[in-house]
Amino acid sequence: MPCRLALSFIILFVSAINSAEDQAAAVMERRTKNLLISPNVPPADPALSASIRPYQNSRRAIFVGFKDRPDTAIKHGEDEEYRGMYILTRFADSAQVHYVAQPMAMREQLTYCDEPVKECYPATASFREAMVAESNISDSMHDENTADPNHEGHLFVFGQDSGGDENTSYYLYHSGGRTSKLQLHDDDGGSKRIMHRSWAWNNNKPYAAFVSNARDGTHFDLYLVSGKDIARHVHAEQRTENEDIIPTTSIYNNTKSGYLRIKDFDHNHLLVQHYTSVTDSQLFLFTLDENDMTKLKDVTEICEGDEPASVGSSAQIIGGRENNGEVAVAYSSDRDGQYKSLFLWAKSNHMVSHEGLAGIGQEIKPWDVECLAYNQETGDLVAGYNEDGSTMLYHWRHSTTLPRLDKLRLAEVVPALNGLGMGVVAGGLKFASIRSRFPDSRFVVGFSFVSPTSPADAYILEKEYDPNLFCIQYTKSEIGGLDSSTFSGPSLIRYKSFDGLEIPAFVYKPNASNNDSCNSQGIPVLIHPHGGPEGQHRPTYSAFYQFLMNKLNVAIIDPNVRGSNGYGKTFVSLDNGRNREDSVKDIGSLIKWIETEGKEKYDLDPNRIAVWGGSYGGYMCLATLIHFNDKLKCGIDMVGISNFVTFLENTASYRRVLRRFKYGDESDPEMRKFLNEISPLTNADKIRAPLFVCQGKNDPRVPVGEA
Repeated sequence: MPCRLALSFIILFVSAINSAEDQAAAVMERRTKNLLISPNVPPADPALSASIRPYQNSRRAIFVGFKDRPDTAIKHGEDEEYRGMYILTRFADSAQVHYVAQPMAMREQLTYCDEPVKECYPATASFREAMVAESNISDSMHDENTADPNHEGHLFVFGQDSGGDENTSYYLYHSGGRTSKLQLHDDDGGSKRIMHRSWAWNNNKPYAAFVSNARDGTHFDLYLVSGKDIARHVHAEQRTENEDIIPTTSIYNNTKSGYLRIKDFDHNHLLVQHYTSVTDSQLFLFTLDENDMTKLKDVTEICEGDEPASVGSSAQIIGGRENNGEVAVAYSSDRDGQYKSLFLWAKSNHMVSHEGLAGIGQEIKPWDVECLAYNQETGDLVAGYNEDGSTMLYHWRHSTTLPRLDKLRLAEVVPALNGLGMGVVAGGLKFASIRSRFPDSRFVVGFSFVSPTSPADAYILEKEYDPNLFCIQYTKSEIGGLDSSTFSGPSLIRYKSFDGLEIPAFVYKPNASNNDSCNSQGIPVLIHPHGGPEGQHRPTYSAFYQFLMNKLNVAIIDPNVRGSNGYGKTFVSLDNGRNREDSVKDIGSLIKWIETEGKEKYDLDPNRIAVWGGSYGGYMCLATLIHFNDKLKCGIDMVGISNFVTFLENTASYRRVLRRFKYGDESDPEMRKFLNEISPLTNADKIRAPLFVCQGKNDPRVPVGEA
């Protein structure tokens, strides 16, 4: 949160929760640049500004992949040199790509952009080799001063938008720290709002694939680009003025709403998720012609069923490389139940098998699989489960006596991760090539982990051939010079809502030893509904939460109201359409919990409650102020929805159908009437507590008019 915005937020909040019940509303208006601060908001306190500054200097490190390189460039016994990984972290104003050569080594900054880097895709070793062999211009792609210029240089694609507009463009980082924009489509000098997403390098061939809405701005299509054309583009001497746009091939024109997301690209197979809604997504295997990769031969739906089902965010091609057309896919889906379980799909000689992986039903509670990675070299699979908000990792491996595509057997719960405590795996899981850098290990998988009291840092799990499994930390992110022993983590509670439904919530209570400001009233409370609406509060690090607890003695409650993800496909659908305000009633029930159990067990003050939310959480903030105005001291609405009809009419076209599924179709007269009736703008006269509203000018999701 930017400093000026955070201070405005805090000034309103502190003023409101500390105001006397019978204090007259002395109207005071003051302008500071473009910020209007009104009733009862005092001037900014320089000491407050100084106290929040260290908390805003916390960093994090998000693992994005290993620096892969071909076996021909590796000399056995020099494995320490090849343990490098790429991360996203911030040392100035925005997150950039950095390289970490080995555990706890210096973070070498590679990109220097004004805008934050949102995506990063390190090139695979096989792509490097194939591209060099095909293009014959290897010196343009790699560092000139390295011992082996064909293999040593950094090579990755990264994506960034402009001012948060989500219109991502891709750039190639290559030789000597040079960056070249990959002009994949004619954007008319930047005037066209084109979004690129989901870049994927081929594991074995000189091609990459990506998704874009360049055709009509609404539908996302699948494109292919060759390494030869990328290499020619970045080599200025070989490019003419007419070759500014890199040739691409559209291999699939999507006619349906929703997003395409590439999950894997192996040989001539593309694994693609079609996301329509939180409860409806499909997984497709695109088979390209091996002799002409620009031609599509076949499309097979992996997860078929009579009823809509949701496919998890991770999926991978796990077999079939050069095995007479045999191919297999590991993925997760809720097709057979409430939660996303692991499945193995295999196809050989036109025969298809489809089954859940062995041992899951007996040995793992029914939670969603949120990430998975399969090691082609060893047959090991590691998967992360979202268990009540925290990630737990599990490891499967093939029996040495079973065929490659037979059932995996549960080997172990990953104990090393348990030692990190409550928290979340961020950025997914990715295996390193053992042959390249870890010759003495069975497998190595990279990831980032974030806990409530520590920012995200990069780790590897390293499994040796003996039973040992090591969790090795690669980065140690700074926390602004603060003492982490003063940080507080949450308690997970459940409270009953108006209809008896249990609602999970994380309660962050200040550490009493850090505060001398406790009084007989108890601790003031900030309720923070999440966005989405199908989001989920999870136990991750928030420097702002720590500031509120340590410096202002404020408790924060993160409720996962009905409609939240992570608790089964029924729970996530309970707020659809005309049930929208049931999720607001869940906040009302939370207020009742604060008045009773929260006051008794957590020393919370039911007379000093505020609500804060962003995006859909902003709507929840406004709706809570309307329905429970007499219970609240103030509200903070950040980029929130104030009118569902105008929101649906003006949100980006590629998002409209997706949002209609959750909120309702505003083009239907009856639903339009209902949406207008429940919209905060229609009921704004019921808001009596002070309200702070913040809106982003370039926001394509919730347009600025909603403010």
